[in-house]
Amino acid sequence: MTDTAQEAEATEQFIDPTRDQFAAFQSLSRDGAIHMLNLVRFRVRAAYPDGREISGADAYRAYACESGPIFIRVGGRQVWLGRFEQTLIGPATERWDAVFIAEYPSVAAFVAMVRDPNYRAAVKHRQAAVETSRLIRLEPRHAGSAFGQTG
Repeated sequence: MTDTAQEAEATEQFIDPTRDQFAAFQSLSRDGAIHMLNLVRFRVRAAYPDGREISGADAYRAYACESGPIFIRVGGRQVWLGRFEQTLIGPATERWDAVFIAEYPSVAAFVAMVRDPNYRAAVKHRQAAVETSRLIRLEPRHAGSAFGQTG
C-alpha cells in the first residue's frame, strides 16, 4: 500500500454500520453475552445539521446522557474503560478519544437498544460528535494465568 493510500485509509470516516454490516452482526448468532470494543475519535466541532456550536466531546456526552438509560434497561454495562496514549503498531495518525468495552447480555439486547425510538433520537448526538470510530464485536472469554491461555 502506498503512503497516500495509507493516509486516505487512516482518515476514512466510519460512523454508522452499513445495512450489510448490521445484517452480518445479527446473523452471527450464539447464546450469551457479547462485548463491543468501542474506539471513537471526536470531531473538534460537532457537525449538527442545525449548525449548533459545541465540541465533538460535548456532543458525545449528550449522546451518552440520552442513550445511557436505554443501555442500562437492555442489560448493558461498561466492563472496561481506558485512555488512549499511543499507537505502537498501526497508523501513526490513529488516535482515539474514547476507548471502552460495553457488555450486552445478548445480540438481541444490543439490537433492541439500537431499535429503541429514544435511542434512535439520541444517535443524532453521536453522529454529530464522531469523526471516525470502530465498533468491534467480541466473544467474552476468561483469561488464563499465562499469556495465550484461556481459563
